[in-house]
Amino acid sequence: YAQNRAASFERTHGRQGGKEARWLTAGGAVVAFAITELVGGRGRGACVYVHELHVRTEWQRRGLARRLLHGAASEATAARRGGRLAAMELEVHADNTDAVVAYEKMGFEDAP
Repeated sequence: YAQNRAASFERTHGRQGGKEARWLTAGGAVVAFAITELVGGRGRGACVYVHELHVRTEWQRRGLARRLLHGAASEATAARRGGRLAAMELEVHADNTDAVVAYEKMGFEDAP
């Protein structure tokens, strides 16, 4: 645990089609990753859709998911040259209570 806490993180990312993957590594191993996509039109603003978001169990509750999502939102806003980012959307199974709580802490709400 002490070794993991002291690890430094390297953020890397790549694109394929409209999707973007970003991941965090520690000691050369991937400890968290997200696959996102910028969707939406000009009128209502863009939306970042989160296709995948995973953090290794032993690395959870350290802000890594927040870091990945913040990076995706920042890059999407920059790609739109300061244009409006209307939303960030994702799906999560209701029985994945740890994830639901984490997303709520980050400001996500249930969609109607």
